[in-house]
Amino acid sequence: MIHTSGYNPKKRVWLLLVLAGILLLGMQPAWAGNPLKTVFKGAKKVSAPRKFSSQQLERILANRAQISRQKFPPLSAQQRLRVYDTDLPVKSILRWDVSRGPQVSYEKLPFWRKLSEQGKYNYFLAANNRASKRAVAMRLRAVENIQKNVKELWNKRQTIPAELPEQTLLRAIKPQDRYILIGEEHDTPEVQDFLIRFLKTYQAKYSGRKIVLLTEFLPAGKDKTYIVQEKRSMDPAYGNFFVWAQAHGINIKGVEPRYVFFQNAFAAADPVFKTEEATQDLWILPESMRLRNTFWVEQIQKWREQYPDAVFILYAGAEHVAYNAPFSVADMLPAESTFVAHVFGPRGPGENPGYDFLDEIGGLQYPFCKQRILSWDSPALRRIAGFDMRLIVKGTQSNK
Repeated sequence: MIHTSGYNPKKRVWLLLVLAGILLLGMQPAWAGNPLKTVFKGAKKVSAPRKFSSQQLERILANRAQISRQKFPPLSAQQRLRVYDTDLPVKSILRWDVSRGPQVSYEKLPFWRKLSEQGKYNYFLAANNRASKRAVAMRLRAVENIQKNVKELWNKRQTIPAELPEQTLLRAIKPQDRYILIGEEHDTPEVQDFLIRFLKTYQAKYSGRKIVLLTEFLPAGKDKTYIVQEKRSMDPAYGNFFVWAQAHGINIKGVEPRYVFFQNAFAAADPVFKTEEATQDLWILPESMRLRNTFWVEQIQKWREQYPDAVFILYAGAEHVAYNAPFSVADMLPAESTFVAHVFGPRGPGENPGYDFLDEIGGLQYPFCKQRILSWDSPALRRIAGFDMRLIVKGTQSNK
């Protein structure tokens, strides 16, 4: 505490100089807030602004791509079983083409356009290696939380009345919930069938409320009407659902970056990454998921300005919206007005009965996978499970 009694101007000046010196010593380098910090982590810090030449940037990025992979923490055999192959750092990306890659998300970086194709490739690798480290840590923490609470999750699950699943979901969603996130397992027609029934039920209860349907399955932009019709011929289950929604007054907005959505038009040349067993889609890597989910939330915020009173329903893959998934959209939205529902179709004979880590950890002792509907009164248990409600639904031919 500084006392003001016995005021002495010389002492005051001396004291101010000392305080200024302390502040200067505590300051981070001038580039510490720059996006380059993420790829220069571990580099020697400087106390004054420094500009890097294009050649220096290229060398630093190549080094960071290699070092960030080498420094990825080793996993035990048990930990390795609890993460996905896609969570891990990648050795290489095949058919890399930055013109159809994450250039939109990275163009805001002041140095991006100065980089060569190889430099951009190395930047993405280094960024993904760090995202992989974070994703694995999040994944292991989520699994640990389920393991610690699996008995309570089983014992405190709600008793669900015998009613139609769309009515159960509607009853669980609070009137003040402005963001309803529907996570699915892709290519399951029963899900789209259920969503039509749910939206009918929701519209009947909240007839005066505007619904904005945002979705991973359409690109951000203005040409969605044409694309919806094209999707109807290429992917009838999704296409028919969107046509139905348009016909029933639901405003549809695509949120997927166009460089991701339109990759299907160039399937033979899509960038993929190589794992030990196979090549997989580039856009499910941790850094890709982080970029995509961040872009989605930016779209949601943009449309929220235009529709301040509407309910937003985001329809996407479950991994994008689960509370316990890395870089989840749910974590970037207001918790007090967000509801996450996972909707899956039934498993066929001989198929793995599990849907997520909750089923895997519960096993035969706590058979969550056999529960038609899962939910809890406790918000904390819902967060641990990853969703507010999970429904296993069947299709019907009654939707018109």
